[in-house]
Amino acid sequence: MHQPTAPSGPSAYAPGPAGPRPNNPYAPPKNTGNRNALIVVLVGVVVLVGLVGSCAGLGVSILSSEVCDELADQPVVVEQLGENLECSMAWGPTTDDSRMDYYHYEVTGSRGQGMAIVHTEPTGPDASEELVDGELVVGGRRYGLGASAELLELPE
Repeated sequence: MHQPTAPSGPSAYAPGPAGPRPNNPYAPPKNTGNRNALIVVLVGVVVLVGLVGSCAGLGVSILSSEVCDELADQPVVVEQLGENLECSMAWGPTTDDSRMDYYHYEVTGSRGQGMAIVHTEPTGPDASEELVDGELVVGGRRYGLGASAELLELPE
């Protein structure tokens, strides 16, 4: 039976004048603790950012759904856009609006589409929102919503 023998010559672990020899398969492994810690931190940051983004998206989705339900109860919206409303937040106009509490929604119904500019307020501990004031813009014409509904048609 043939037994493996150790390599001849000086020990692979014995440092020479310049330390262990490079590319030596018998050299001790390098310390990778810092690399592993960095990977764990990076994965943690990615997971945290993903969770925060998901929560923000869920909040916007819930708010859009509530606003769409409120708009469906507005007679002028049903008259101008029809039934089966679909709403999505218009981020560009919302961020460009100088009024901090007004949100812009692209609204599409069975008869057409328009832009709803609404001000909502929380109604209670369940964090639901109620449409307080706003306007609906359809084909360049403006219609009052909420507290402005009695004006029906606002001048441009």
